[in-house]
Amino acid sequence: DGTLLVQVQELVAGEREGLSVDVGAEALGMDDGAIQRANVGVMIRFVRGEGQVLGAIGPHGLERSVADGFDGGELVPATAEEVEALLDDVLGSSAPLAVGRLSRAPVDARLKAAGFSRHTFLCGQSGSGKTYSLGVLLERLLLETTLPLYVIDPNSDYVGLGAFRSRA
Repeated sequence: DGTLLVQVQELVAGEREGLSVDVGAEALGMDDGAIQRANVGVMIRFVRGEGQVLGAIGPHGLERSVADGFDGGELVPATAEEVEALLDDVLGSSAPLAVGRLSRAPVDARLKAAGFSRHTFLCGQSGSGKTYSLGVLLERLLLETTLPLYVIDPNSDYVGLGAFRSRA
């Protein structure tokens, strides 16, 4: 039906002065003689941006596409079902690793567990949540996979990772 799933990477809102039109009093509904003509300016507000076309949503769900893009069209947030279809497509047959919930759609955030069978590097600014995020990843990997893990932990952030907490 022409619906594309697009990952928006940049949005910029703006405005500019549009056309200016001279109109007669009768067009303004003011034909009492007080106003003969008026100049009406129109302010145009717009949003422009860039993104990547991920695929087309067709009768069989998400169909990966190599579309170059589009110019114009209505932008609407993806539904939970559309996000779910994209995640299912990305995961393929790999086991999903649940790590939380997406903030803009009520869908579980999942990673491809098989992607952690190689080296993994996690970086970010101080205070950005690296320690917490890595803790969640390590817990999920330990509980849901058989991947061998080697954790170098000079700050002793994960010393209790191998111990279960009491349910109380």
